[in-house]
Amino acid sequence: MTATKTTEIERCNLFTNRKSFYKGLYLDRVDVGLVREMVTISWQQFKEADPSRTYLAYGAYLERKTTWSYFDYLMRARKIQKQLEKAKGVVGFTARLEFLSKKAVQVAVFDDEKSLEEFAHAGQHALCSKEKKDSMNWRKTATWNISASEIPLKLEETINRIQSQQ
Repeated sequence: MTATKTTEIERCNLFTNRKSFYKGLYLDRVDVGLVREMVTISWQQFKEADPSRTYLAYGAYLERKTTWSYFDYLMRARKIQKQLEKAKGVVGFTARLEFLSKKAVQVAVFDDEKSLEEFAHAGQHALCSKEKKDSMNWRKTATWNISASEIPLKLEETINRIQSQQ
């Protein structure tokens, strides 16, 4: 009987540690069942959008080759998220990573094309883009102009926008 209780306690501790690891990634949907299926990073806004301006949205929709790249992708996403938090010209971003379907969608809003280029070709994003190129079946990207009233962007709308531009 005590061995069973110890095992249950150990399982709870393991789950708690895992949950805190995922919370460090600023994930919304964190519990064992949902992490297996999908991880969503809610809209993270870094600065207020000026209603009189137009912004540049960048969206990417991709499919990984294997489900096993899921956890590596999560770790890299956290590194890129830290870069986004510090980058100049980033208004905000959101993302979703699906385990079984192997798909991921991400969208970020930048002040302008220059801000996007500076972010894309520097730091962890540039490194991860080079290393992960071979781990994807396909990748579709799009950029488009948006008004401040359209922020925050929805992931489903991003997918539709990307697919319509291809």
